[in-house]
Amino acid sequence: MTMTEKKLNLYTNLFFFFIFIPVLTLVVPTVKWVETRPWLFVAVTVYLIIIYQALTHANIPGLFIRRHYVRSIIYLLLSLGITALFARFAVWLSYYERPATPQHWSPIESTVWFLFLVILGFSFFYNMLMESTRLARAREEMEAQRDKAELAMYKAQINPHFLFNTLNTLYGLILTDSDKREEAFEKFINMCKYTYNNANRDFIPMSEETDYLQEYVDLQQLRLGDTTHVTTSYDVDNPDTPVAPMILITFVENAFKYGISSTDDSHIDVKLRVRRGTLLFTVFNSHINPQKKTSTHSGIRNVRHRLDLLYTDDYTLRAHADHEGYHVRLEIRQMGRHQSLKM
Repeated sequence: MTMTEKKLNLYTNLFFFFIFIPVLTLVVPTVKWVETRPWLFVAVTVYLIIIYQALTHANIPGLFIRRHYVRSIIYLLLSLGITALFARFAVWLSYYERPATPQHWSPIESTVWFLFLVILGFSFFYNMLMESTRLARAREEMEAQRDKAELAMYKAQINPHFLFNTLNTLYGLILTDSDKREEAFEKFINMCKYTYNNANRDFIPMSEETDYLQEYVDLQQLRLGDTTHVTTSYDVDNPDTPVAPMILITFVENAFKYGISSTDDSHIDVKLRVRRGTLLFTVFNSHINPQKKTSTHSGIRNVRHRLDLLYTDDYTLRAHADHEGYHVRLEIRQMGRHQSLKM
C-alpha cells in the first residue's frame, strides 16, 4: 500500500467512525435506545463497526472487478445471513431489556436492516475508491515501465551512433599519420567512460554533460582544418542541475556531420545557458552539406522522443535552415522537477 493509499484509508476510517456513525445514529431511532435500551444500542453499534470492517476487508467490489464472482456472492450472502441472525438477536435483546416489547418483526429489526444496507453501501463506496486508486497507481507504474523501456531503447540507439562518428574521426587521424592521435585516443577513452558510467542513469549533473560536450568538440577539432571555426560557450549557474545524459550531443554531432566543409569557410557555434532550472541550448552551423540534406536524421527523432518522455510539455525544440545556415534551439524548463517525478 502506497503512502497515498494509507492516507486515504486513514481519512476514510476517521470519517466513518467520528462523523458517519454519529450522524447515522441521530437519523434513525437508535439515539433513543441510549436511555431506553442501552445494551441494544451498544450491541448495534459494535455490530455496525464489525460488519463494516468485515465488508471492507472482503472487498466485494474488488472481487467483482477481478471476476471472482463466486467468492463475492458467498461473502455477500454470508453478510446477509449474519445480519438476519443479528436482527433476531436485537429483537430478543430489546425484549430482554423491555419485556413489554413483542418478540416479532418490529421497528428494531427493520432498523438493523436499514443500518446494514447503509453500511454496505458505504463499504462499497470505500472499496471502489481504493480500487480506483490502485488501478490508477498500476496504470502509472505500467506507463513508467513503458517509458523506461523506450528511453533505454533510444539510448541504446544513440551509443552506436556516437561510436561510429567518433571512430570515423579517429580513423581519419590515423590515415593522415597525425601527431594528435594520442590526444584523440585519450579524449575518446574519456567519452567512452562517460557513456558507460551513465548508461543506466536517467539524470546526471550538468557539469558532466558540459564536460562531455567539450570533449567531443575538442576531439572533432583535432581533425578539422583552418576552414572550420568552432566556438563554445557554457554559462551554468548551478553545475549540479540535473539533465538527461546525452540529450544534447546529437545536435552537436549533426553540426559537425552536416555543417563543415574542407574547402569553404564554415562556422559552428554551440551555446549553453542554464538559469534557475531552465536550460537554453543553441547550435548553429553556417555550412549545410547539400549531399547530406536527405539524411533521415534518426538521431534527432530519438532525442525528440526522449524529450517527450522525460520533459513532456516543459520543453521546446525548434530547428530551421535559412540563408545563414542551420539553427537548433532547445529550451527545457523546470528541470529539477522532472528528476523528482522520474524517481
